Amino acid sequence: MIIIKGRGYELQDIYQKSLGDGWLMVYNYRKVNTSFRVDFGYGFLVITIIISVFIELMKAYICKIKLK
Repeated sequence: MIIIKGRGYELQDIYQKSLGDGWLMVYNYRKVNTSFRVDFGYGFLVITIIISVFIELMKAYICKIKLK
C-alpha cells in the first residue's frame, strides 16, 4: 500500500505530502533523490489502537450474543 501511494505521488510530481502535524502526524511522504521516504507518527499508532480496541469490543459483543 505504501509503495502504491508513493508511486502515485511520484507520478503527480508531489515532492512532499503529510497527513497531520506535530505529534498527531499520521504520515509524512518526502521524495529523496530517486526514491521516496515515508515517516509515520504517533497519529498512526493512535488510529491503530482505536481500531484494535473497537474490533475487540465488537468480537466480545458478538460472542456474548451467540452464547445467549
